Amino acid sequence: MSLLIAIDGPAAAGKGTLARRLAAHFALPHLDTGLLYRATGMRVLDADATFAEALRLLRDARGIVHA
Repeated sequence: MSLLIAIDGPAAAGKGTLARRLAAHFALPHLDTGLLYRATGMRVLDADATFAEALRLLRDARGIVHA
């Protein structure tokens, strides 16, 4: 049995705080997708990727599925 919780809402609404607290309370792993998106964006910027390369990376990222 597994448990997946998705939290949605506007910026600065406390989603991250709630997610961390729920993860700690239920001893679950926590994936901060906002941090993941920002890190990916920084990686693209740091690599001086062209617009075409950035689009390819976006298509690749969209192809990632949860197994």
